Amino acid sequence: MTQSSAILLCGSDGTDAAQVAALNAFASQLSGHPATGSVFAASIGGSPAITDGLATLAADGAEQIICLPVTPFLADAMKTALPIEIRTFADKHPDIEVILGRDPGIDPRMLRAAEARLKAALPTLEEDAVNAVLMVVGPGAFESEANAGIAKMTRMIWEGLGFAWAEVSYADTAFPNVAKGLETAMRLDYQHIVILPYLLSAGAHLEKINAAVSSARAQYPNLKFTQADPLGAHPEVIAVLIERIAEALEGGNANAMNCQLCTYREQVLGLEAPTHEHSHDHHHHHHGHTHDHSHD
Repeated sequence: MTQSSAILLCGSDGTDAAQVAALNAFASQLSGHPATGSVFAASIGGSPAITDGLATLAADGAEQIICLPVTPFLADAMKTALPIEIRTFADKHPDIEVILGRDPGIDPRMLRAAEARLKAALPTLEEDAVNAVLMVVGPGAFESEANAGIAKMTRMIWEGLGFAWAEVSYADTAFPNVAKGLETAMRLDYQHIVILPYLLSAGAHLEKINAAVSSARAQYPNLKFTQADPLGAHPEVIAVLIERIAEALEGGNANAMNCQLCTYREQVLGLEAPTHEHSHDHHHHHHGHTHDHSHD
């Protein structure tokens, strides 16, 4: 990055003080890194707001600003309000280039961050997983695409780490919520439930998870509950954000097929990479929405 480039970390809920603090933790981790330049954190609907963050970086002399979503998957207001605020600012400041970066999404380093959090909570994870239920809790969104992303990551963690079973739930908006997810998990024939908050900036979402887990512990004292820390600003997550910054600067294709998760490329949580040759000429496609939604 050049001296005139800057990063605006964009949170999804500026009304949640704990989430704002978590967002600032990301800013602290990224500040001073040679690949990031100046870093400022702002949130949708909060203080500082996205427009405040953009104005602050512009006043500091930024000629190029990368707006980076700090959420597992882009959804809801991050898909609507954020682009509008960026466009409004860009129209008023044609001399400043403003780029919306890609969310962390599906990435092997996110899986490794999840593994690290689980192992920190349960050092005997490899032995215990085969007799335990994993419940991954995502933030929850109105958009099925973002919720499906959490479900996909759940499946990959489940199979990669060898859990006996897995459930997915959401801290807000989407079904099932945490209490319902735990209710389903407790009906299974396993005595150990491992909870992973798949959250970057936890805040009120984590409070809901804690409350649901505490209630389940009280209701089922014969079961074992192990709760891992949220992904947060884990070094692997920071590495993903740094790569997203590089992608934005290089004008990379965010719609390209994600070859990084191909087991022929590298090992992903216990999936052994085959040794035979495999061409990575996947012919990346842009997907036009041409589906026929008629119901006969």
